[in-house]
Amino acid sequence: MLKASVIQGSDQSGVLVAAADATIEQSVIRGTRSSPRTEAGGRGVFVEHDPANGERGTLVVESSLVDDNVGFGVVVQESDASLDGVLVRATAPDPTAGGFGDGIAVVAGPDFDGTLDFTAGRIEASARAGITSFGAVAHVGASVFTCDTIDLDGEAANDRDYALDDAGNNHCECDGQARTCRVLTSGLVPPQPLATP
Repeated sequence: MLKASVIQGSDQSGVLVAAADATIEQSVIRGTRSSPRTEAGGRGVFVEHDPANGERGTLVVESSLVDDNVGFGVVVQESDASLDGVLVRATAPDPTAGGFGDGIAVVAGPDFDGTLDFTAGRIEASARAGITSFGAVAHVGASVFTCDTIDLDGEAANDRDYALDDAGNNHCECDGQARTCRVLTSGLVPPQPLATP
């Protein structure tokens, strides 16, 4: 459990949950950058499975801020995550990897699903997409997407189709102008696992 904490200026990942269960409450994860050693990373929060034994990670984040990270704000890799009342803001491209910039990415692999429940949240100013599902299942409800380049993106991955479930009361806007939230398929590339637990 991480509660009422600030994690700032980390390399590679602000919080890494590898084949474990974790809860983050009332915390700030900001300013994560790519590792100068591995030229990879920049994820604010990363939850992943253990490919050796099939153990999945489980992440719960409540009433928290994920801000000013590069690459990805939150990554759910072949694991399960529930985010409630979370603001993911200003996710920038990763200069070492030459792209990305998703607020949240949820990824299914060849053996394991990835799932995301995102409720009562807000994603702002993502350089690439607010939420991207790579062959995974994402349920999104009562959330706001503000000035993300792509609101929501879905990509087939590892012979799995994506599912982006609109649970209702979602809003998309930019510069004070409301618009219909769109789900695109843009040929985006998923993140790679950071570590083998």
